[in-house]
Amino acid sequence: MWERITTIIIKEFIQALRDPKMRVVIFVTPVVQLIVFSLAVSTDVRKIPTAVYDLDNTAESRRLIRNFVSSGYFVPKYYIGSDNGQKRLIDQSRVSTVIRVNRG
Repeated sequence: MWERITTIIIKEFIQALRDPKMRVVIFVTPVVQLIVFSLAVSTDVRKIPTAVYDLDNTAESRRLIRNFVSSGYFVPKYYIGSDNGQKRLIDQSRVSTVIRVNRG
């Protein structure tokens, strides 16, 4: 049975490669798609909606938060003051992440 299937597959490849139009479909189209998709698709995640929960509230913690925000990856949407606030924002999908700076 596998001999028949192998023979049919070989025959179909020979038929497909005889036709110049089919060669374009088999070889050129995937290469063009590969080039276009590699230029169009980006896996870089930017502008993540973020909540800031600063328990320390010192110059150092504010500088740390400013460095996160200036990276371009995080956009502070909310400044919160309680654990319940952070849970509520994440549960309601208002933010994707919370930058939490603990005391000390």
